[in-house]
Amino acid sequence: MKLLKALFYSFPFQLLLLHLRKNLVLLLFWVLLVAVITGAIAGGFGGYHLFLNPEYLGTINFWGFFFQGMAFGLFIMTWNITTYILHSHRFPFLATLHRPFFVYCLNNAVIPIAVGLFYTYRMTLYQRENQFEMPESIFFYVEGFLVGLALSIFLITMYFNFTNKNILSFNKGKFKVKKKQPRSRAGGVKKNVEWSSRVQINKDLAPVDYYLNYRLKPKIARPVHHYDDSLIKAVQSQHHNNALFIQIGSLILLMLSGLLIEIPMFSLPAAASLTLVITTLVALAGSFNFWLREWSTPALILIMIMLNLATSYDLINYKNKAYGLDYEGHTSPYSVEHMTALSSDSIIQQDKEHTLQMLENWKQKVQKLNGIDKPPIVFLNFSGGGSTAFSWSLRTMQVADSLFRGSLMDHAILVSGASGGMLGAAYFRELYHKKQRGEAIDLQDSKYWWKASDDLLNPIAGSIPTNDLFYPTQSFEVNGHRYRKDRAYYFERAYNETTDFVLDQPLSYYAQPEFDGIIPMMVVSPTVVDDSRRLIIAAQPSSYLTRPASEYKSSIPGLEVDGLEFSRYFEKQGAEQLKMTSALRMSATYPYILPNVYMPTKPPIQIMDAGFRDNLGFETALRFMQCFRSWLVENTDRIILVNVRAFVKVEEIKTENYYESFFSKLINPLMGFVGMVGQLQDFQEDYETTLLNELLDDKLSVISLQYVPNKFAQDPSMSFHLTTAEKLDIKNAIDLPVNQKQLKRLGALLHKATSPFIGSQ
Repeated sequence: MKLLKALFYSFPFQLLLLHLRKNLVLLLFWVLLVAVITGAIAGGFGGYHLFLNPEYLGTINFWGFFFQGMAFGLFIMTWNITTYILHSHRFPFLATLHRPFFVYCLNNAVIPIAVGLFYTYRMTLYQRENQFEMPESIFFYVEGFLVGLALSIFLITMYFNFTNKNILSFNKGKFKVKKKQPRSRAGGVKKNVEWSSRVQINKDLAPVDYYLNYRLKPKIARPVHHYDDSLIKAVQSQHHNNALFIQIGSLILLMLSGLLIEIPMFSLPAAASLTLVITTLVALAGSFNFWLREWSTPALILIMIMLNLATSYDLINYKNKAYGLDYEGHTSPYSVEHMTALSSDSIIQQDKEHTLQMLENWKQKVQKLNGIDKPPIVFLNFSGGGSTAFSWSLRTMQVADSLFRGSLMDHAILVSGASGGMLGAAYFRELYHKKQRGEAIDLQDSKYWWKASDDLLNPIAGSIPTNDLFYPTQSFEVNGHRYRKDRAYYFERAYNETTDFVLDQPLSYYAQPEFDGIIPMMVVSPTVVDDSRRLIIAAQPSSYLTRPASEYKSSIPGLEVDGLEFSRYFEKQGAEQLKMTSALRMSATYPYILPNVYMPTKPPIQIMDAGFRDNLGFETALRFMQCFRSWLVENTDRIILVNVRAFVKVEEIKTENYYESFFSKLINPLMGFVGMVGQLQDFQEDYETTLLNELLDDKLSVISLQYVPNKFAQDPSMSFHLTTAEKLDIKNAIDLPVNQKQLKRLGALLHKATSPFIGSQ
């Protein structure tokens, strides 16, 4: 019983109770960190990859873990500093100690040690199971993390040890120490009464009998009532000033990281930058609480209201832009009348005639290649899904190109899709284009696929805390127009580096080769956030894709225009100079990962991921086939629709018993609907496919190549990061029986009248 009482009134236990009673907001940052590490928060975005596999200079190495260890150490010490500022007055005995802050940190280490050990365990498990690292490499990485952690804690602790003073070293005659009362019976009673009365007056004091000293030995906490109150306050004030210096230093470090992010050696791992953000938030939360006390909540509400007003009136608002467009001159009206005018019957008919000539050019090219009068025609659709879709789409096209001796791309007329799938499709199409122009390109070279599976998440996440968190100050120029460098810029730069800058081209670059039938036409169709319309981005005139038009009639009364033809809508803003990477980025703008793109319209509209309207590009292919139904039926032998999916089309129904919690019942009706959007699109596409096949005189064949994750592997997150295990699983998924069967069908359709199907390799 005596031991339990001693433990209860020990400094570590009292600090733990104090945090639970007074520091719930600050404790949430620890919960947030653990939730990210485990994937409970931002797991779908791949947040845990950043923390468990930090990259530095584009690779996984000792220094990436070292810098993450330093950032985590700074977070721990800022937590200690912040709680020390807030609560050291509750433990006045600290002022008498030789190394007060160091002793406080030792006794406040329960939570940091628990989370640190858990972090190290998860890191080790991740490297073994997801990266397939050898034990010596894992030890090397963990060593880097622990060395960085220890160095960060050591430097801050040394600063406090040299600058913080206790009562004895601080006094130097400025304050007088009260003389001790005679140790008489009466005096002893008086002393006890005096101490009791002080405790009652200052209810903030926490009862502590024992603490651990800097040698980790239990010591009795000495009373300080015989010292002058002003002396204790002076010591605590000096400690607070030193702590404030560290907090300001961490904020400056975060801002400097943003200014130096262009220099590779100063570009910290994304996890380290995000940890610095959490560190800064801890410091700010503590400062709010310390300086404003009970006014902290009203002050925070007031700041949020002022910030909302400032951004509403564009005082400090920042809007991401599409690189290549002119935002300073003409502004296009965003209205139904203007949309309708740009998709009139005459304009649509004009664009159809242009596309019919493109189809004739394609037919002549294919006839020269294989001598078939009516060649099969291919439509390629690619689903979204981050780096998984990027890697899977490129892998699929490389294997198909090898199996069919390049005939798949030769017969392709249209490429459409969403998000990550289009990143891979555009890359492969440009490699094919270069080969058609006579460049020495081996389309099956594995180096392209391995580069495509490189990390794209670190550049995005790393720029959020160091650059986007503040107002982006750095800028760059495209065609005489200046744009801010934010996470969208760093994403495009990383994508360009991954693809050797082959896609760093304006939209107009593809107009002639598409029209001549050298490469298939590509349609990128991101979604307008404001009203769910599609923005049709293509190098060819394509107004017929902006409304439900058939080959016979451009419109039926009552049908609404549900799309904007980018080239016409923003012609005065230089639409033809739009960067192809920006078009692809708009199609892959998943919320929070990349910023919504504002367009030069009045009122302004925002553009986001194509997958919210059509995650496979099926709607684009459908409308194209509807518009040119007669030509397709008369001039082709077969119409092949190839769907390249980064996810399983038909998922198994869960049969295990499932009991909903109270919170699940509140959340599931909404989240369940959001999660079923993809499946709803699949159902609608299946129905429309049957109708389309009838329109095409039963000439339509559908091939579905889908990435099916290994049942023993974790489903990959829909982010821009892949683990080694995920890369290998994606690479091998093409050999699954379900995909081999589809490839054989595709080979038979393509080579029915030409060369035989080569088979798997």
